[in-house]
Parts: sequence; C-alpha cells; structure tokens
Amino acid sequence: MLDHIDLRVRDLSEARPLYDAIMPLLGFRHPVEDESDGCICYDSCTGPMESHLPFVALIEDKTHHPSATRIAFYAPGRTAVDEIAAMAERHGALSFEAAHFCQEYSPRYYACFFEDASGNKLEVCCRHVSDDAEQDEQRSIVRMPKFATKTE
Repeated sequence: MLDHIDLRVRDLSEARPLYDAIMPLLGFRHPVEDESDGCICYDSCTGPMESHLPFVALIEDKTHHPSATRIAFYAPGRTAVDEIAAMAERHGALSFEAAHFCQEYSPRYYACFFEDASGNKLEVCCRHVSDDAEQDEQRSIVRMPKFATKTE
C-alpha cells in the first residue's frame, strides 16, 4: 500500500485546475495548500495528516521533466472512470485518451489515459465487468484488492 505520492509539476497554477477537479472524485479532499512552500497536498482523510491515509502532493519544480512513468488511480466502476475522464478532459488534460476496455491488459480492464500540464502521465482505471464492483468480485476467480477512500 502506498503512503503518498510526491508528484513534481513545473507550475502549480497550471496544474491546479486539473487536479482540483479530479482529486475529489478519486477520494482525495480539496487541497491543503501551502503554495508559499511550492506544495499542494490532496489528502484522503478528514482529520490531521497524521492519520496515515494516502495523499498526493504536487510539488513545484520549474526544471521538472516528465518521465515515462504513469500513475494509475483506482475507480470503483466504469461510470466513475467515465465521470473522471470527462472532468479531466474539461479541465485541461493533455494527450487525452477516452475511457475504453484495454484488452491488452485484461478483458475487464477499463481506463482513461491523459497527461497533466507538466506532461506527467496519469490513468484512471477499474477492473470490473459492470459498475457493480462487489458483484463482479464475487463472480471473479481472482480477487482484486479493495481500496477504501473517504470523501467529505
């Protein structure tokens, strides 16, 4: 399990519209911000950061160059992937690839792909046949881990 992701971006003000739009849909609260330190933190807890729930920090680095690494965020079903994809596209996602089944990964893998303003590669995915993740999991031979998220 991940504790957090420190994601470098060239410019926080360019990055914010996309992340402010999609992070709440992924279970992360609107940011705890300290732009004076060049950092914005999207947390997944309702209390202090010491709660040890995952968070994503955007850290401004004017010299950042994106790599080929892609960060994939879990969504609870296809409808959620579609909603987050639409929000990402409306809020400045680059190299946008609409949600679709990725047969090359597995028959149930459904995802959208895009980049942020700094060129960081992102994905939102689910591994369910339908939007009823629990029913799909019961039918599945391979049990996928459940990731709990909290929203306000």
